Amino acid sequence: MNVKSLILPLILLLLCLCPGESQASEDMDWQWGIEPVYSQGADKPADGKLWGIAARKDDVQITFRLEAKNDLTAGQWIGDIRAPKKFYAKFRLINHDDHQVYFQIEDAKAIGPDAEYGSWKDGPETAPYQTVAFKFNWEMALKIRDKKTLILNIASVDAPKSGRDIHFPLDNFKAKLLEMETAIRSVPGADKYLLTDSEIKNMPITQLPVEIRTALSQELDGASKFLGRDKSDLMKLSFTQIEDLIDVRKQEKNATARAAKKAEFQAIYDQKPDWRDLNVCPKPDVKYCNHIGRKGYEVDNMFNMEFDYGEIIGVVWRSEGSIIHIYGGDLNYGIEPEIVRAKTNKYYYVLENDNGVIQIRAAKTMQLR
Repeated sequence: MNVKSLILPLILLLLCLCPGESQASEDMDWQWGIEPVYSQGADKPADGKLWGIAARKDDVQITFRLEAKNDLTAGQWIGDIRAPKKFYAKFRLINHDDHQVYFQIEDAKAIGPDAEYGSWKDGPETAPYQTVAFKFNWEMALKIRDKKTLILNIASVDAPKSGRDIHFPLDNFKAKLLEMETAIRSVPGADKYLLTDSEIKNMPITQLPVEIRTALSQELDGASKFLGRDKSDLMKLSFTQIEDLIDVRKQEKNATARAAKKAEFQAIYDQKPDWRDLNVCPKPDVKYCNHIGRKGYEVDNMFNMEFDYGEIIGVVWRSEGSIIHIYGGDLNYGIEPEIVRAKTNKYYYVLENDNGVIQIRAAKTMQLR
């Protein structure tokens, strides 16, 4: 339902909670009430009902309310803040151990004659009060219920950095919320609007309020495409069950992709020659064969470091373009092995280090012991 359609019922709710025009600006502890909703106009029959809990302090009022159609086919929770001047606001909560935490609100929008597209218009106020509405749900109400104080930091639009804290004690919030909850649950079928996040995730989607189903529509479209299952079939499941199906499918796809990648890596590793089999020694006309049994090493003059490659166990001939090294690769990170090929025709020593690792190094540049 349109947020603006809630303004009239809210005014009626406030009059119900605090009768008498002279009391309109007085502080009010948490109270709750029920009002009919006339979304089609006051001259039409009421087509909905509103349950609201509100408190007011220092000319600023906070209201949390549920509005639903009479047939309960649609309904939503909304929170709002009202103040005489255009404002910015944010919440904090104080636990019973006096520790403060932020209370995050979403989709906050200014509404009323002095607002446009969710923001405040420039210029002076034209209405007696200003309102900011925001998303609310039963889970948020329960979070507030268990705290000591709700703090509203409110700042004028003209002085956004000069905010003040208004403390709303929650001493009787729990009792009033319970009264309102009892009234809501007394309406057959209305208890679906009192679902926690956990209950929403674990309830068949077909049983959720239409607003929640609508909010999940795009996610369901994506899940349907990913799982290859009809959307209407998935709606018989809970969100948690769908997430589990998606996780299983992802694991299957990852396993398939990993196996394919592993096969690709192995195909590269399988190209590595067996250097022992390619050993040309003994061969009288190959002088490098005389060095078998000696140690091969190289010196890095820049860093003054010596690299020992181990014992020479053979000599191989590598023509231009043939494989001389296959480096690493990491399947976990998708890093493919790198093949290094000979740039020219030359002989290479086959060396084995103390760890049994065999590799080849250009014979012409290798230093010997």
